[in-house]
Amino acid sequence: MQTSTSIAFAQGLPRLEELLASTKIAREEARARVTPPLYQAKGVGSIWVISEIATGQVAGHAYQYETALVFVKAMEAGAASKRGLQ
Repeated sequence: MQTSTSIAFAQGLPRLEELLASTKIAREEARARVTPPLYQAKGVGSIWVISEIATGQVAGHAYQYETALVFVKAMEAGAASKRGLQ
């Protein structure tokens, strides 16, 4: 038994496949530009510890969440500039 929703979906499926095909190149290019994060902030008690994900090495400490995020973004930007991505 088909409902009106499944019939509408079946009729729209070719259009969806068409849209996916037309945006495939753009989606692949966007995925290629996205790099995984290198640093993370972890809450330890009332202190935020910023560490490198790959090695676990501590890069710094912050006492407020917002400050920790700024620090992580700065470390990520520095790493990106060293890789030549910015």
